[in-house]
This record gives sequence, structure tokens and C-alpha cells, in this order.
Amino acid sequence: MSNTRAFLAVACLLGGGMAASTTSAAATPASLLELTCTATSTVTYSPGLSLVPTQQTVTFDVAYSGCISPLGVSSVLSGSRQGSFQDTRSCLTLPAPATQSFPVAWNTGNDSQVNGSTQSVDVGGQVLHTITGSVTSGQFDGNTFVEEMNQISPDLLQCAVGTGVRSQTGIGVVTLT
Repeated sequence: MSNTRAFLAVACLLGGGMAASTTSAAATPASLLELTCTATSTVTYSPGLSLVPTQQTVTFDVAYSGCISPLGVSSVLSGSRQGSFQDTRSCLTLPAPATQSFPVAWNTGNDSQVNGSTQSVDVGGQVLHTITGSVTSGQFDGNTFVEEMNQISPDLLQCAVGTGVRSQTGIGVVTLT
């Protein structure tokens, strides 16, 4: 078992809701899987999530590592995407479904432009954020892009006092088929 697959197996066991999210990648025949990577994220909120919905600047930094190309047709080993946007958020509500377009920068120097839709669900104290879409240009053009990120739900005590929740981290997987 590769280090990345072992890492994802441990993450599934520890992450609870993550086990369900890796099922789609595991169920995809290797002959159709173009690329799979471990994904980690850091999301910051300013001024900070509280119990009351407020306008937030949401900044995200997502890193892809340990990338594997089962077909051996890609030399991609890692990648990333970053950005920020304004949204009304609180600790008590999930982000609303949305559509977005973003670039992914790969270690090869190539980029992929992705158009996708987002969905978030709370499962037993963890939030699973999913982006599903397609690569519309650049490397992996025409492939389906799926990113599944698992975060622990915000600490309600921290939401109720001080500056609230200022950041969250997540772990997951990204696949291109």
C-alpha cells in the first residue's frame, strides 16, 4: 500500500465522515482515474464566525499532495488553489450551495481551470464540503473534478466569546477522472 493510500485510510478511520467521501474515488475503476491527491485546507474568517450571521471575508488555501496517476500518464505530484470572497456566515449555518470557477496550479507549471458547484453537509460534528465540476481548460481539460474536504464543525463555545472562530483546517481528497 502506498504512503498516500495508507494516509487516506487512516484519515478515513479518524475522520468519520471522511470514510463516505473516499468511497467515490475508491469505487472508480483505476483505468478511469486520471489523478488522485490528498487535499488539505486552511480557511480563515475575518472578523470571525460567531453565533450571529455576519459578513465575513473568507480566505482559503488548499494544497494537493501525494498525487498519484494510476495510468502513469501524468507527472503531477502536487498542486494548490487559493482565493478569498465575501459571504454572510455563522457557526450555526452551513455555507449555501454555490457555483464557482477557479484555477488549480500544478507542480509541473501547468494550470487547470475548474468550473464546479459546492455542497456542504454536517455529519456527526463534522462538515463535508464537496466541489464537483469539470476542468474547462488547461491540464486535464475535459476531466471531472471532485474535491471532498472534511472539517470539524466550529466550537460553539469559541463562537460565543471573543473574536469567534477565526480559522478551520480540513483534510480530504481530490480526484480527476
